[in-house]
Amino acid sequence: WLKHLARPAVSQTENRERQEGMVSQMSRPSNCITDLMLSLLCLAYSIRIHRRAPVGRTTQLHQAACAYLSNLSLWQMIGAWGHLFNPAPREMDAFWQLYILLGAAGPCLYGCTIAIDLEAPAFAAWRRNCFLALFLAFAVLSGAQIDLADYFPLPREHRLSLTPDLVAQLPSWLPWLPHVISSQGVNETIVLHFDGRGFASMPFEHSFDASLADSFDLVAAFPCWKTHSLAFLFLVFGFGINLILLVWTFKAYRHALGHKKTRVFQWFMSHCATAVGVSSMPVAMFFFGVEGGIDWMHFINGFAILLQCKGLVTACDAHATQSAVAELSTSKETSEFSVKRHARAIIARPGKLQQRHVDSAMGS
Repeated sequence: WLKHLARPAVSQTENRERQEGMVSQMSRPSNCITDLMLSLLCLAYSIRIHRRAPVGRTTQLHQAACAYLSNLSLWQMIGAWGHLFNPAPREMDAFWQLYILLGAAGPCLYGCTIAIDLEAPAFAAWRRNCFLALFLAFAVLSGAQIDLADYFPLPREHRLSLTPDLVAQLPSWLPWLPHVISSQGVNETIVLHFDGRGFASMPFEHSFDASLADSFDLVAAFPCWKTHSLAFLFLVFGFGINLILLVWTFKAYRHALGHKKTRVFQWFMSHCATAVGVSSMPVAMFFFGVEGGIDWMHFINGFAILLQCKGLVTACDAHATQSAVAELSTSKETSEFSVKRHARAIIARPGKLQQRHVDSAMGS
């Protein structure tokens, strides 16, 4: 946090451009559109779940589902703004800190939500505490702005060698290919150097230019082990937590029955789709740039979010029905108890009056 407070001040020109809302030269309009579409999808399902909740009988699952979808909608809305007006942040600021914290809160809220449906109350509370601890740990690490490569033997660069035969098989429409060939030779083995540069802060055709090796951003730097980068956020939650949720929902699917089996299968397939979208995003960026890779990830994760929302609607309806049945059963038992107590109270009454009250009470 001290490092964050002591960062260099933003220049007056950059500050003025940000205040005026000028669209950056590296803005990504298509990413903004797809993020807004996903945000509206989550918001629509959050409103739907809230309106389908019975009046006066809003269950804990309804509240958790609405909180998760509202958080996801807000995160994607902020991301849409960032794609236009702050597409390549280089430092931690208030906008970026809010963005990555909301991105970390989403999977944690989702895990707490499905735990209510899949686990017993005591075990669901234990799961909730685990997700809360994970979020707090990520918040501390991201606020500290630690580079894990300074403390662990993690690679800071990668080199990808392409033989002339392999280069000949690459599509000719790759924008960066002519620049790399002209700098390294036509009949030579081409070496693509991933040295931690930020690919979101440079034109796609100049992705591997040696003159841009010092460029950096927190969106698409590779490899990047900084705890406040988007790469670290996706590593922890897009890969790690998603894998845990995938195994969890698969085990729950094997033991589920009836309609519950259908919604658990939807959740399991959503995690499979998320794994495909996140893991294939770097490949899509290699061929289509940062904007194309993020669009591809949004497209695949759109199906995952839709499956999650459908499963949450079904689960909330089931819990509302169970709550209504339990309330009806409780009121019926209370009513029978009152009748029996009234009957026992008038047993001591003498004669015909006693018999008439007993018959009336037991008949009712």
